[in-house]
Amino acid sequence: MGCSDHHHKHCSDPHHHRNYDDVRAMRHLIEQLSGDQPFEPGENYASVLEKVKLGFDHAFRAVARDPPPGTNIYNSNHINIVCQTFGAFERGWAVAERPEGQSLAPLLRRITPRMIAWATLFHPERGQIVDPTGTRETGRELAGIIQVYLTLLESDMAHAKPLLHAHPDIVVQALELWLGFPRYIARAQAEEARGPPRPKGSSDFFNLAFGLVGILFYIQSMLAYEGNEPTAADRALFRRSLQKAGVTERVLYRQIPVQTDFLSTLNMSPIAGPQTWTKHFALLATLVKHADLQPSKIPPAVIPFVLAGAQTCLRTPDTHAGAFWAAQLVENMCAVARSNHTLVRAIAGGVFDVLCALDRVADVLYDCRALARRLAAGMAHARVLRAFRRRHPRPPAIHNIPPRQELFWRDVVQAYQAYTRRYNIHRKSEEWRGCLACYNLRGPHNRSAKVCPCGDAMFCSGSCQRMHWEERHRETCCARNGVWGLNGALSVVDLIFICSLAREHVTRSARRRIAAEMARLLKGRSSPRPERSTQQGEPAPREQFVVLCDLTDAIPNLREKVYIRGAGEGEGAHPLFSPHVVAVEVVMNLGRRRVQHVLPFVVAMDIFLPEQRKP
Repeated sequence: MGCSDHHHKHCSDPHHHRNYDDVRAMRHLIEQLSGDQPFEPGENYASVLEKVKLGFDHAFRAVARDPPPGTNIYNSNHINIVCQTFGAFERGWAVAERPEGQSLAPLLRRITPRMIAWATLFHPERGQIVDPTGTRETGRELAGIIQVYLTLLESDMAHAKPLLHAHPDIVVQALELWLGFPRYIARAQAEEARGPPRPKGSSDFFNLAFGLVGILFYIQSMLAYEGNEPTAADRALFRRSLQKAGVTERVLYRQIPVQTDFLSTLNMSPIAGPQTWTKHFALLATLVKHADLQPSKIPPAVIPFVLAGAQTCLRTPDTHAGAFWAAQLVENMCAVARSNHTLVRAIAGGVFDVLCALDRVADVLYDCRALARRLAAGMAHARVLRAFRRRHPRPPAIHNIPPRQELFWRDVVQAYQAYTRRYNIHRKSEEWRGCLACYNLRGPHNRSAKVCPCGDAMFCSGSCQRMHWEERHRETCCARNGVWGLNGALSVVDLIFICSLAREHVTRSARRRIAAEMARLLKGRSSPRPERSTQQGEPAPREQFVVLCDLTDAIPNLREKVYIRGAGEGEGAHPLFSPHVVAVEVVMNLGRRRVQHVLPFVVAMDIFLPEQRKP
């Protein structure tokens, strides 16, 4: 819906009427150059181009100066002229983009600052226009802003970034318009409902959404998208604009469900609709990763709206790209969260269904490897595993689905099945209770371990826990802040399952590899088990073997790394350290946090190097 294409009311003032007719005549000439209108008899491209150049300043005289400062009374006659000027400006750039029309570009660039000033006048929140008559048309003015800014960003791309730096308020306006576009379009809908019916219907309003989303999409692509290598000045401009427009992480996450739900209520334009959904989700996917918009907690209501939008996009082949970017938005939100809670909500909301549906799209191969990797690796966490089981009690069969080089939904199911088998054995046998040693070294013990809520100690009874608390654990316990002080990002159930996985991996699946690596590390150096102290008060042994289990990419099995670590004071000796045990650590991703921590158990070194038994 172009500003100048909106239903026109004739100018009542003769002066305005002449000016309006001059702009329309100029636009008619420009449309002959663009091929939208045939040439008049006796005219050709060169003659019409010359007429446009000669009459350019006269036709654009209404915007030759900036709008009057301060508040302006709404004048429909002048608005009609400015809207026609916006349309002529847009068509002029369509001509200037072509080699034969390049001579128009300097004329158009000369009036660009004036066009920006008049577009700013139309901004619905700036309050520069007062309408005592109640006849102001929000939709028409929004269309005018879109015409000017999209024209500058799409048509004059070589000068677009310098233009943004020269006129930084454009970026602020783009952010403000994007934040409020559901409200502005709803206002335009209400205004139109009070007027005479129009045949185009609400697809025009979808075009408005396309424009307002598209403006910010192009701007953030130039200033903030890492793939386009923005400069430090570009990033600083975008950051300042976010602050001026009041875009915080709380505002952003409040707008995601509002905008997504609003778009789903509009009748989709066949041309603008697919691009709008794609740009909407792609823009959000970039914004949520911006350093200044990292949330402390992602609101639970956001994920369901995004996945509902993805399902809407999956209904039509033209909007499948929108579904892909919705899935990418979910992946990015999981990546910036502070825990796996967002991933659990995404699974509960059906993100795996979207992943499978995108794989069934035959015409395009969407790159969903990051999301598939996150889902598959998450199965090593009991909380994620159980969420997947609740949502998909009978996951798709994979025996007839061949594997691929890149990760896809089959790998998620394979990881789920592998970790489910281990989880079921872990739950039924409770083998861990007899394998994990009590941290109270004095005993007596009943060999039935329980975990301290801090996750850093095991105890076989309340009496052992109390003795160890008084002697040592009081100083280091972080139970008030949850397991490992992560404020609930990891549960005790998660920790016990991870301990079970790590112990099985170290003592069974990877035992031979670990033993070979230990032997290699021992070559050419002294044993990491120094001679035992013979005098009371001598320092503890200074080195220990550590096996680091990697859960960051546990598809379908854990990976490990063996190294020798100093165990002196302040270097993180395991509480159960002795010359004859190996410490076990784990590294994992919890949202944006990469956590590496020692596990509350040790493994006898004799399992790996039996020839080095204690004398």
